[in-house]
Amino acid sequence: MFQDYRLSDVRSIVLTALLIIMSARLCRGVSIALHNWVNELQYPFFQIMFMLQPPFTFSFNTFGSIIFAPLVETWLFLYLPFRFLPQVQARLLIISSAILFGAFHVPSLGGYAFGYTTIAGVLFGYQYWQLLQQSGHRKAFEVVMLTHALYNFSVHFI
Repeated sequence: MFQDYRLSDVRSIVLTALLIIMSARLCRGVSIALHNWVNELQYPFFQIMFMLQPPFTFSFNTFGSIIFAPLVETWLFLYLPFRFLPQVQARLLIISSAILFGAFHVPSLGGYAFGYTTIAGVLFGYQYWQLLQQSGHRKAFEVVMLTHALYNFSVHFI
């Protein structure tokens, strides 16, 4: 399955995941800072952005978010639109799938997650489109799925 990967593919996975991690931290920090400002609580902005996660416990949800969610979400929000709507401009597909990706996460993660998951969706979409142009659907799907899995892994372990 994961064959013919170059160093540039690994670099793309890591850099995109890092961009998504930082955008998530920034959105989280802005959301909490705004909430605190409204409620007159005082927490330093950068401390909020990099708050440690609660102690890790492995569960089915953890497994699902690292393995199952990237597989299904990459298929649903990127593979299907790019495969079955090739006549639609790539920019429109990327933006619309990112908005749907962001909205999809609101019920489970809360309203503040819409911002960073939409940004993540744009980055995933752009990565998918770039790889699609170079190597086709299969490699684009695999690399974006791995990037998404790496991000979800970082949420649970970092």
